[in-house]
Amino acid sequence: MKKTPMNRRDLIKKSLAGTAFLASAGFVACSKKEEAVTANTETETAPVEEPAAQEYIAEDNQMAQSLGYKENASSVDSSVRVDKGDTKGSEQYCTNCQFYVEKEGVEGGGGCQLFPGKLVKAKGWCKSWALKAQS
Repeated sequence: MKKTPMNRRDLIKKSLAGTAFLASAGFVACSKKEEAVTANTETETAPVEEPAAQEYIAEDNQMAQSLGYKENASSVDSSVRVDKGDTKGSEQYCTNCQFYVEKEGVEGGGGCQLFPGKLVKAKGWCKSWALKAQS
């Protein structure tokens, strides 16, 4: 039996039919997922848990070591803690770094975007220090 080649019109029809089928299947899958999410949120309200107490990152942590993090900036050799722009190395601390995030209820430190889930000392320093933009 000899197969006849498909002409352009048939190819376009089959392509459109396939695309329509895939689009409708995707729509059904998405709407079912949305229904499941809506059903779960309407029937149960999860208890709000207190966030786990964060701890300070240790200087011997692998990421901290790679960035040269020190809890006390004054303990960093002046050849490493160099002037950046108009800010002298001796004036660089976590608290005036762009990556530092103040945390309510934390004394002597805060969060750092470079160490997610960990705290850094306010008087700390690392090689990634960059002056916080003034607002």
